[in-house]
Amino acid sequence: LKCVELSIGKVTEFRNKNKKICEIPFNSTNKYQA
Repeated sequence: LKCVELSIGKVTEFRNKNKKICEIPFNSTNKYQA
């Protein structure tokens, strides 16, 4: 997060401007998250 704040600014403002479209939970069988 610190690196992102240095490059694009405050993370909270970025999250407010760019809402989640969908969320895929972690899959413990295949060990991945999209």
